[in-house]
Amino acid sequence: MKIIAPLFGGMLLAASFPLLAALPLTPKLSHDNYAAEWRPDVAYVAGNVVSYQGQQYRTKWWSQNTPPQPTNWSSWQRLDVIPDGDYTLKLQSGHASRVDWYENDVLIATQNLTPAAAQTTELAVRGRSKGSYTYKAVLSNAEGQTSSTPLPVQVLDEEKYKIGVRTFNFTDMNRLDPLADTPRQRELMVKLWYPASLNSNQPVLHHWYHSEKAITGSPGDDWLKDVPSQSRLNAELAAKESPFPVLLFSPGYSANLESSQFLYEALAKAGYVVVVIGHTHQHSLVTMANGEEIRIDWSKRANDFDGGITFDELNSLMASLKDQPLTDAVKQQIYDAFAKCTGDHRQLKLWQDDTRFVLAELEKLNANSNSVFAKRLDLSRIGLLGTSYGGSKSLQYLSEIDNPAIRAAANIDGQDYYLTAQHQFNKPILMMSTESWVSKDFELIFDKARSDAYHVKIKGSLHGDITDSTVLAAQFKPSEFLGPINGDTMLAITNGSVLAFFNQYVKTQPQAPVRKNVLEFLNGYSEPQVQFKLQ
Repeated sequence: MKIIAPLFGGMLLAASFPLLAALPLTPKLSHDNYAAEWRPDVAYVAGNVVSYQGQQYRTKWWSQNTPPQPTNWSSWQRLDVIPDGDYTLKLQSGHASRVDWYENDVLIATQNLTPAAAQTTELAVRGRSKGSYTYKAVLSNAEGQTSSTPLPVQVLDEEKYKIGVRTFNFTDMNRLDPLADTPRQRELMVKLWYPASLNSNQPVLHHWYHSEKAITGSPGDDWLKDVPSQSRLNAELAAKESPFPVLLFSPGYSANLESSQFLYEALAKAGYVVVVIGHTHQHSLVTMANGEEIRIDWSKRANDFDGGITFDELNSLMASLKDQPLTDAVKQQIYDAFAKCTGDHRQLKLWQDDTRFVLAELEKLNANSNSVFAKRLDLSRIGLLGTSYGGSKSLQYLSEIDNPAIRAAANIDGQDYYLTAQHQFNKPILMMSTESWVSKDFELIFDKARSDAYHVKIKGSLHGDITDSTVLAAQFKPSEFLGPINGDTMLAITNGSVLAFFNQYVKTQPQAPVRKNVLEFLNGYSEPQVQFKLQ
């Protein structure tokens, strides 16, 4: 859990001009900074943090039905710090027409004000990582400007939660399923991994748990019933009033929905709701609301990608261009090849429509007062990501759909089939590639990017290493599916890169115009080769 500690009192605003006379600027830590209220029926263990009568307490040992008290003999210790790294700055001032907010001397937000004798202005700050921050407010009007004295804030720790998972089925009443044998509405199985309460006592599931009826997405993976995960079915959502940012994840074509569970859990533990979309008929198994199981039928899916150019022909072209510079002629060859991928275009359009529909259903879920996720999803902070074909779809969606809530996208080893000279990448992107094929397309996308962009090539990895198989099937390495890279190392590189990327470009709010290279931690590894550009 993040801990925020103001280092000293409020910001005193210097009254340089009579019309700008101002009251102190102090961080008003809103209720979303407080831990859950103490409850007499809950058994707390050492380290749990609660709120009680407006104060924060951490239990020193097991405690139940003993109210927190600030005494030495109590099982509770009163805290002078505040849990969680989301906080709200509150400025009381007067007569200003504008306020500029600075964090560590970088302008992070500007607000226009209605001049009045007394003003109260708030700025929500979200997703700050461990470190020191200093805030300053600069007020101005026609008479001049004045600024506050600096306010330092120290983030002492990272957010930590238990992990919950819930399953939903969404049916699109406006769309028939183009892959179904008989006419029926398009129905999707969607699983949400989310931050759960530290007090949750739901038992953990085994790894790759799919449903009560189907142990895993594939019978060949049923041995995982003896491998515990960190996920708890229908666990209580973490008690935090500010909503959680949302990441939409599409697994690769024919993969199981749970194939990147280590990544889902790492993201949920860090304060994200991870929405995993089951693209019906094109994942190993999706389960309908009535219990019907729809597995991928290869005899029916064999022609999904027919049209224009084969997968082998595309790879052959990329290989022939591997060492050539990105001249206009080379770019045109790549564009021409992608233009022939008509089968891929059809499937990507289907997955794009699925994504748009799921976003709409999340809006309903967030607005439904009877939902456990009511007002808990921050749908103004969204990221897209996926593995393989799901990664391709994520970059495609980002470049084609104008949705201001979607802030960034990550493609984990997904070859692209849709790129044209008209595609725009005006938001941050992360691309991660293995040695399974030549990533000339990623080089072109990196060149086209007009916002912050990262490309991580991971030596010793193959396509299977982008899923949990890099660890779970380690006994089979090396093979044509898994490379010689150590599975734990692969997970650390992948999960760490994705988390660092989304922490900066989705979770952080407001977003500073000056960024740092979020993948500096990869300097400690020999496997990743990193390109980045900060716009």
